[in-house]
Amino acid sequence: IEDFLHITEKSFKPFYFFQLPIFLASYGHIKKMREEYNLNFFDDLIDHSYDNEKDDAKRFHMVIAEIKRLSTMREEISIYYKNNIDKIIDNHNFVKNNNYYEIFKEYILK
Repeated sequence: IEDFLHITEKSFKPFYFFQLPIFLASYGHIKKMREEYNLNFFDDLIDHSYDNEKDDAKRFHMVIAEIKRLSTMREEISIYYKNNIDKIIDNHNFVKNNNYYEIFKEYILK
């Protein structure tokens, strides 16, 4: 179903574990998360334009292309991570300290 969005504990896992988020998910997944949660998606580093692609196969290939692009930037990402650690910690704390964390806690910590 094209309009179906399913945000689960897996959607919060990268934020809880201090990771930069990339999602292989349904169309509009990131848009919906932006609307509902106060999380930083690090758009100045990660190109999340794949989230706007309705075609599942194209979106899949766009995610893979973004992962490949980022995989060539090891040093830049290391510097970026260090320079943005406060935002990464803010994401972690937001997930940890909000009520919905309790709902997903047993799954996030697996």
